[in-house]
Amino acid sequence: DDFSDFELIIETYNGTDEHFDKLDAYTVDINSSHIKIVGQSERACFYGLQTLREIFSQSNNQIRELSIKDYANSLYRGVIEGLYGTTWNHFEIMDMIDLIADYKGNSFFYGPRHDSYFRTEWRELLPEDEVTMLKEIVAYADSKYVDYYFGLNPVETKSFDSSNYEVDLQAFLARFEQAYEAGVRHFF
Repeated sequence: DDFSDFELIIETYNGTDEHFDKLDAYTVDINSSHIKIVGQSERACFYGLQTLREIFSQSNNQIRELSIKDYANSLYRGVIEGLYGTTWNHFEIMDMIDLIADYKGNSFFYGPRHDSYFRTEWRELLPEDEVTMLKEIVAYADSKYVDYYFGLNPVETKSFDSSNYEVDLQAFLARFEQAYEAGVRHFF
């Protein structure tokens, strides 16, 4: 069968089927005239498309009829960049976001141990070139339905105490505000 002759239908669900009460639930139905993906949300429809991509990559275009009901079992599905060693550049992060999206993941947590802005220089605002890269990465992650999580880890520096609490709190909030302005909507 030549799949180019099939009608592709993608829609978000509006009804009472209990399947769609589950996290990121979707269905994929293939018959002789169409391929239909129904998702609980736009993100769930994306996951249905990822499943369809997997099916096509393994089927040699020999699918006659198929019905799949799927959903996520876990709220957070993805990767934490929290390793010691060389931090990933923004292209490597984008490659990882692609991999997360390919496998219907939804989370990328940025927390490398050797990024000085994450650990030792957390009080400093990011330089403009770092902000530009952060904007690019966050926009790319959003386009793949992957949530980018931003955090700070001031463990290697003088921690908050009563003598510098207010100054450190303002520095912490300024960094989170900077990330928010760059498009980040998830923090840890």
